[in-house]
Amino acid sequence: MRSHYSWLVKDHTIDEITLFLVIGWPLELVLSSLSGRGYGHYFISWLPVMALMIGLLFYYVAPLLFTTELLKLFNERLYCVMPVLIGLVIYFFRGDLRTSINSFERVLFDRSAGVQLIEPIADYIRDNTDPDDTVLVWGGEAGINFMAHRDSPVPQLYYPLYVDSPFTQRLVDSFLHDINQNKPELIVAADIPNPSDIPPIGVPLRDDQVSHDYWISRETAKLDQFFVFFDANYTVETVVGEYMVYRLNGVNE
Repeated sequence: MRSHYSWLVKDHTIDEITLFLVIGWPLELVLSSLSGRGYGHYFISWLPVMALMIGLLFYYVAPLLFTTELLKLFNERLYCVMPVLIGLVIYFFRGDLRTSINSFERVLFDRSAGVQLIEPIADYIRDNTDPDDTVLVWGGEAGINFMAHRDSPVPQLYYPLYVDSPFTQRLVDSFLHDINQNKPELIVAADIPNPSDIPPIGVPLRDDQVSHDYWISRETAKLDQFFVFFDANYTVETVVGEYMVYRLNGVNE
C-alpha cells in the first residue's frame, strides 16, 4: 500500500503539485458555480488546474504508453510516421489552415484591401455615419462599435441582457435616461442572428418575446418604455447581412 502511494508522498510530505490539485480542483468547482449560471467564461478559471491535472496524468501514463519498443519503432520508421502525422493534422484542421493561407496571401499580395477583417455591417456604419456619431448595437455586440470606430451612446452595452440583481433597476433607469439624452444616429439590431438570446426589437416579433432565465423580465427591463422611445424616433433604413439598421428620424432626409 505504501508503494502504491509513493508518488503522492515524498520524504513524509505531500507533493506540492498534488496538494494544489487536491485543494484547487474542488475549490474551482465551488467558486465557479456560486452564481448558479453556466456562462462559458466562468469556467476559464478551471484551465490552470486542468492543465496541471493533464500534465500529471501524462507524467504517470507516458511510461506505460511510450515503451522502449515503441520509441525504437518511431526512431527507425520516422520517415513513415511523420507524413502520416502531418497528413492527419492537415485533414482535421483543413478549415483553419485554409483561413490562415487566405490571410497570409492577403497580407502579401492584396494589402490595398486592408489587412484586418472588417464585417460588412462595420463598413456600412463607417460609410453612413460621421466619426462623432454614436451607434447603439441592440444585443451587446460591442465588437461592431469597435470595428466601425463609432462609440455607443450609453455605457450600459448589455441592456436588456441583464439578470435580476440589486443593481439591475439602477442600470435600466440609467440606460433609459442616457439614451433619451443622447440619441444614437443608428441602432443596429443584433437580435436577427441571435433570436433565442436577444429580445427582438422589431415590431412583428417583440410582442412574442418570452423572457428567458438569463435575462430580466420585460417589466423589470422597462422594455415597453424603451419601445415607445424607439418607435417615435427610428425607422428602418436597410438590412446588412443579418443586421437590421434603424436611423434616427430627420437624419439624412
